[in-house]
Amino acid sequence: MRKIATDYKGDCSRIKDLVRFTASFATCARMKQFLVSLLSLRSRPGGTGLGLEVLALKNKYLKPSALGYRDFNLTLRVELESKKSHICELQVNLEDMLVAKELTHGLYEEVDCM
Repeated sequence: MRKIATDYKGDCSRIKDLVRFTASFATCARMKQFLVSLLSLRSRPGGTGLGLEVLALKNKYLKPSALGYRDFNLTLRVELESKKSHICELQVNLEDMLVAKELTHGLYEEVDCM
């Protein structure tokens, strides 16, 4: 509810991370390969044929959190069988960063509430 109030000015239709999933990689090279492939979908005329569209990319490696957390955060539109679409979030990260995230999550909650 706080996110809806502060980030979206009360407009819950703007929520992008109600469905969120993570792709994790052991190396930067593999993560880059995945991102380049996924982002190339944006430039295909007439869509991808996969029912998937990349709407936005946030590079948190450029501006990590106060605790040093960083990832690539993508907003995707997924076409459903009904021809309706759903907006979801894909976090792309390194396995080591996800381990560190898990270890410091309690501290993150404390800092985020300040």
